[in-house]
Amino acid sequence: MVSIGKQVDGSSSEAIYEMALETIEGEDISGEKILDVGGGGGNFAEKLRERGASDITILDANPSPQSDLVKKKTCDLNEVWPVDTGKYDRIFALEVIEHLENPRFFFREIRRVLKEGSRTFVSTPNNESFFSRIHFLLFGQHRYFQDSCYPSHITPVLKKDIKRICNEEQLLIEKFYYSKHETIPKINMKVKSKIDCLSSNLGVLVKKTEV
Repeated sequence: MVSIGKQVDGSSSEAIYEMALETIEGEDISGEKILDVGGGGGNFAEKLRERGASDITILDANPSPQSDLVKKKTCDLNEVWPVDTGKYDRIFALEVIEHLENPRFFFREIRRVLKEGSRTFVSTPNNESFFSRIHFLLFGQHRYFQDSCYPSHITPVLKKDIKRICNEEQLLIEKFYYSKHETIPKINMKVKSKIDCLSSNLGVLVKKTEV
């Protein structure tokens, strides 16, 4: 049986971690209760610990954090998350939503478990990047959702989709982020750029507001 959307010991690139850490630059997160959704092997959780976080829970289908200081909960992220309502100060979900069946359910669960006024950072492949647009024009598939990415990547999400869903769920979008790193197709050459359309990944920082 094919395991749809699942990825064992998931991790992300340093460019994605840098993008996520930018959202907490200059902030004291030592007393925060943090949920790392889809945190897999715990690479990002370790980076949060290095910046002072002490209460981190990884929520994943197969969580395997390297440190015993990081808590873990096993669950199918397509179903109700096994964590309490309104208890988390911050949530990170790096390159997760594209693995899930229902992005609206995903954002509803984010809203449910966040404290009032708290924030979430979500990242996903940038399907509106220059190379993704070219790939879709030529082959009718988003670059990171072609056959070679299946069955891991199953749900492409555009910036407009995120705006619509956040509006529906009363989640305030504070800022969009871009990884500013790209890989040139065929030659697999990595490049840095200050141009958003030359970014492999898109991120969004959202805040839970009153209904």
